[in-house]
Amino acid sequence: MSGPGITVRMYRGPQADAGKVERGLLGDCFLIRIEQGEARSFILIDCGVLTGTPDARGVMRAVAQDIAATCGGRLDLVIATHQHADHLSGFAHAADLFFGGTIAIGEVWLAWTEDPDDDQANELRARFDHARATLARLAAPDPHSAFAGAPQTALAGLDAFFAVAPAGSGARMTTGAIIDRLREAPAKDKVRYLGSGAVLQTPGAIPLGAIVLGPPRDRLLFKDLPTKRGDETYAAPPGSTQALVEEALDSTDTDRSGHSPFAPGERRLTEASVRAVADDAAAGADDAARQWLRRRYYDDLPPDPPSRGGDVPDQKRRRIDGDWLAAAGAFALKLDSDTNNTSLVIAFALPDGDFMLFAGDAQVGNWESWHNQPYVFGGQTLSATDILARTRLYKVGHHGSHNATLKAKGLVLMTHPGLVAMVSTDEAFARLPARGWQMPAARTKRALLEATQGRLIRGDRRWRDDDDVRAFPASGDFLGRLDESGDLFVDYRVYGDAVSSPKATGTKGTGRKGRRAP
Repeated sequence: MSGPGITVRMYRGPQADAGKVERGLLGDCFLIRIEQGEARSFILIDCGVLTGTPDARGVMRAVAQDIAATCGGRLDLVIATHQHADHLSGFAHAADLFFGGTIAIGEVWLAWTEDPDDDQANELRARFDHARATLARLAAPDPHSAFAGAPQTALAGLDAFFAVAPAGSGARMTTGAIIDRLREAPAKDKVRYLGSGAVLQTPGAIPLGAIVLGPPRDRLLFKDLPTKRGDETYAAPPGSTQALVEEALDSTDTDRSGHSPFAPGERRLTEASVRAVADDAAAGADDAARQWLRRRYYDDLPPDPPSRGGDVPDQKRRRIDGDWLAAAGAFALKLDSDTNNTSLVIAFALPDGDFMLFAGDAQVGNWESWHNQPYVFGGQTLSATDILARTRLYKVGHHGSHNATLKAKGLVLMTHPGLVAMVSTDEAFARLPARGWQMPAARTKRALLEATQGRLIRGDRRWRDDDDVRAFPASGDFLGRLDESGDLFVDYRVYGDAVSSPKATGTKGTGRKGRRAP
């Protein structure tokens, strides 16, 4: 092929054995290298790993050191897709490299949702910041909070996506603080806030055309899941899980959600009064009810005298008052999905008119919004269907989860005969009992394998060791472009002749020009 060589590097966790992939990276960190003659351009898309990953700091510092060595200490462009730790935490773990002068950053692209001069963005961030603060209180609740007993049960591990990461100084950086540092890294006029429909060129010696597909500005920004009836709710109305959670965290704000079936004057049997009531056969109606409740739901006593029904030693087993705490998981999941939907989605144009699609963690509404407008690019008017049909490389959304790769308006339209997919995941880590996530989800993985005819590159296993690809014919061209010899990353040559990858810090061995099909 004529034109520049374009290689995408997907980082993964360093391997204890260079001959076998043992860890992936449940997080996104992609480095695009563009080279022609002596000219080089480098684009970094996200840099993060999920909170709780073993030696997350060591992993991300090794990644940052490799980035610095590969790009020669300068990144022409850094793109931060959205505010999740698994996409941004590396900037905190290696803050001294990214913000201390080791790596110069020429330009930064962020979604419009991060623009401090955009009223809609400010309103959205205020809403998200409030929700994140609520999650922080759930993760470390007041001892008297209803959540104090088992906060992780309520959050289902989703707080890992919002957690802060320690910087080199020992301070901790939230995802918002990381975005602030990225804003300050280049010159002030080199920070761009982008939304759907923008068409521009990447900076650097060898520019690429870029079409911004998302995030949208309309109600689709809050459509996280497909529904049969299309009657989604996009805010947190009274009585919603968010309102219930916030009420539980603030005992002074009595029944703000309005969920109680009783009028305020009828709410006489409080837990404190039930626990405090003494046995009294002559008690009035209210105290008699309190005695009955205390005996059956609070006391370690039989519900009735032994002569009238037997001996039940512990009545607390009958209580369900803590079961509602799991509703907080729905609140956490909604915030997680809404944040994913703010992902900056970009299709990079290759010299022959094909595209590389980096979808961040875009959810259903973000994907659907791509089809609501035309894109004027290179003298042509393109639809989202046109762009998807010409997509040669797809960076799989949200580590291959079930709801971040749209079907009819997404993968089904990716009909390029040479389609390759790259998925950053660590399936074993995601499936740990504390999380129980399917990443990649079985149906998503099967669809990706069929769409790519087995050209699915995973961060947690080498292609040649992946039993899932055995049912598909091996492609000599694909194998010649795939370099899995490094222990910290995998390279794929998207455009240009297949060549050896340069040796970089933290790797074991350089790339090879080609491999025979297994």
